[in-house]
Amino acid sequence: MNLGVNFFKIPVETAKKLVEEKNLLEEIEQKLGVKVEVDTESGGVKVTYEPQKAENFILMKKVFDALNAGFYEEVHELLANENYDIEVIDLTYYVGKSKNDLVRVKGRIIGEKGKAKENIENYTKCKLSIYENKVGILGPSEFTNLAKEAVEKLIKGYQHSTVYKFLDSRLRRMKEDRKLWESEKYF
Repeated sequence: MNLGVNFFKIPVETAKKLVEEKNLLEEIEQKLGVKVEVDTESGGVKVTYEPQKAENFILMKKVFDALNAGFYEEVHELLANENYDIEVIDLTYYVGKSKNDLVRVKGRIIGEKGKAKENIENYTKCKLSIYENKVGILGPSEFTNLAKEAVEKLIKGYQHSTVYKFLDSRLRRMKEDRKLWESEKYF
């Protein structure tokens, strides 16, 4: 029987932690029905799976996207919740590779004393990870895209108050839509 193989890259420090602590690695292997080999020198990951387990590829990709975006403990939540998703924003797409621009934009996303990041997390029930040149957004599928839109608005220079008003408005609309949908009677 031929085995499927996929390769991923994660940060070296995450690779070392994954191998040392083993709990998360074992959980990934068990939940996805795969064998994971981690190279702690390069951060390379080899995932081997039987063809009938290929349906787990989307979740496998989400797990390694989350690890690559700086999430570690939160991966347990991703594995446990079918309705969780991950979005990753590459900041260099918006500002190039200038260190000064990356620092400035990350500062806008984090906000003074972490307030902007905290506000977006509270509004959207998502967790944000600002790691190297990426912003990872992990949370309920219905909110990850909303959090991504909010972060992109901050990257583009929108005022923080404007972004919070946007979140308020969008969440209010989502709530109204949900009430309308739940109130309809189906026969």
